[in-house]
Amino acid sequence: MRNVVRSPKGVALLVSALLLAACTSGPAVSSGSDPMASASTLSQLPPNVGPSDCSPASSTTPVRENTQVAGQDGPGSAFWALFPGHEPFPSATDLPVRLAVNGAHGMRIILGGPDGQEIRLDHVYPDFGAAWGRPGDIWKAIVNFPTAGCWRISADRADKHADFWVLVK
Repeated sequence: MRNVVRSPKGVALLVSALLLAACTSGPAVSSGSDPMASASTLSQLPPNVGPSDCSPASSTTPVRENTQVAGQDGPGSAFWALFPGHEPFPSATDLPVRLAVNGAHGMRIILGGPDGQEIRLDHVYPDFGAAWGRPGDIWKAIVNFPTAGCWRISADRADKHADFWVLVK
């Protein structure tokens, strides 16, 4: 008798059966709550925290091939951003940015441009399992500065708020 498991059809059947069994048995995945359900309703730039208009830009520290930016924050807040590359950051480029933020709610980010434009980032997500060494939860966002100049990144997490001022080329 031919060994069915060693034939291509037999392997495909075995893999399909195992996948089906994995989907129908075992512990159920609990439905979690939406991390943005209690997020800030920030829809336009709030009053600035700290210096403005890159006078000076936020404090930066190189971290390997990245740049860590310290947020100007209010009492009880801790905000940090980690950008790929080094300042000045490129314009018209999607930059995967990580943010370390304390607090207990979802987060909203608005970019304030040199010509008064305001861009609300709609895709800001918790980055579960990420480690960075800064206090707070790790979040990720894709940031795209459409033009060069001094940009304000305004981050809001319920009662916590911070601003980052970065140079973009």
